[in-house]
Amino acid sequence: MTAILPTAYSLQPMTYRLVLWDFDGTLADTLRTAVEIYNRIAPKYQALPMTNPEAMRGMTAAELVRRHNIRCHRFPFLIREFLAEQGRTMTEVQLHQGIVETLEALSRAKLRHAIVSSNSEANIRTCLQSHSVEQHFEFVVGVRRLFGKKRGLKNALRLAKLSAREVLYVGDETRDIRAAHQLRMPIACVTWGVNSSALLAEHGPEYLIATPSELLPILQQSDI
Repeated sequence: MTAILPTAYSLQPMTYRLVLWDFDGTLADTLRTAVEIYNRIAPKYQALPMTNPEAMRGMTAAELVRRHNIRCHRFPFLIREFLAEQGRTMTEVQLHQGIVETLEALSRAKLRHAIVSSNSEANIRTCLQSHSVEQHFEFVVGVRRLFGKKRGLKNALRLAKLSAREVLYVGDETRDIRAAHQLRMPIACVTWGVNSSALLAEHGPEYLIATPSELLPILQQSDI
């Protein structure tokens, strides 16, 4: 059942015109391969391996970086190599169960779709093409900085020519919540992604959903 978590601005009526998706963990099941790639290259950047993915789900991105000794001056080089390595696996990455059916249902209802992600546009499009769903998305915004989601969301609003309140962001991390709320953009957080439902709830998203189909009633109603 969808959890609706009230916030100071979630009671204002609004019709959503665009569904803005995160990619890793939200649309695509990339966690296992991401951990494998990271652990393979981490020693090169004097970072600590990730040995307990389930424990990671209870950490914010900032906590994860600190716990694994990922230094700021090394991070751009680590992420560049990580994305290059990940690009070689994107045709094998699966979308989460129910995503394709939900995209099709929302597209039939004339909802617009786009993606804002810390992954690269090339990697994302490779995955979308391999599952024949690229046609559902108007554009893809790739953000190379770990904490650059706010800028990515602002770019998406500019491209879509919409206000933040006309968009529902769908993500799976606390940094998604923070970026969305900085722009006063409502967010639905999925419980099958990177962060646990308990951690997500602590950060106050408008919605918590346990299956993709729970987006349908949210997006078919005219206000929240």
